[in-house]
Amino acid sequence: MKEFSAAMGQDIPLVDFEGDTFIPGGAPASDLEGPEVPEPEPTSEDDAEFPSEVEEDVTGLMFLGALSSSFDLFGHHFTLKTLRAGEELICAQIVKEYEGTLAQGKAYAIAQVAAALVTVDGRPIVKSLGPDDGLANMRQKFDFVRTRWYWPVIDMLYAHFSNLMMRQASAFEAYEGKSNASRMPLLPLPGSQSVKGF
Repeated sequence: MKEFSAAMGQDIPLVDFEGDTFIPGGAPASDLEGPEVPEPEPTSEDDAEFPSEVEEDVTGLMFLGALSSSFDLFGHHFTLKTLRAGEELICAQIVKEYEGTLAQGKAYAIAQVAAALVTVDGRPIVKSLGPDDGLANMRQKFDFVRTRWYWPVIDMLYAHFSNLMMRQASAFEAYEGKSNASRMPLLPLPGSQSVKGF
């Protein structure tokens, strides 16, 4: 039986059952759907004008704001990505049934984690239904995370997702600072959140 140390200093066992690794929160790795997905290749354009800590993120933003992060957590390898505007709107649709309840915040966090989750141990958590599967695919991912993982796991993944969003905002600010007369500055639309309020 494997163990990992939680933030509170407790050892929590991970269960191996007939070669099936369980993700903390109860979902066996065999429940993950689909073939292994290769990790996204990091961009490597060299642009010395940006601070080194945001250079890769700025390059990613130049390609539609897409950033991803891969990390090991609880003995498993996770890959998260930033969300497109449509994915964020679908998250809001999915959690509408929780609106006005005490669980509304958790439901939205679960939806965002599910939407941002690219792979666990190199595999997607559900099979894609097709290129325009939108709401149905997101609903499957939301239901998978909601019904199979416990809150502490989701909370840790949400913290990683939040850090990814902060990287995106920092890269965007650096991009804005570098904009010049030949590049149209990126400005928030009237009535929208400013980039700093992300």
